[in-house]
Amino acid sequence: WIAQGLSGKTGLPVWTNYVQRMKYTETQTVLNRSQRKENMQGAFIVSQNVSGKTIILVDDVLTTGSTLSSMAVSLKSAGAVSIIVMTVVTPVKDSL
Repeated sequence: WIAQGLSGKTGLPVWTNYVQRMKYTETQTVLNRSQRKENMQGAFIVSQNVSGKTIILVDDVLTTGSTLSSMAVSLKSAGAVSIIVMTVVTPVKDSL
């Protein structure tokens, strides 16, 4: 787990059960950017108290950000103060 490795280096705790998927969503690999965003709307629920907390979301790949964005919206709605996103890989765009 990427988060476990970061935790070992930083001493920050890892909580894997704070956000849970609420609904089945179509695989993201076949969807374009706008379809991915729509696909992920309302997909997650926060199951633990996050009021006043800063949350770091860790993912292996960031393609469009739809999944992490949906999680962040849920966390902010549940009272998280700040959301930090960390990813290992993001695809290089042709325009760079």
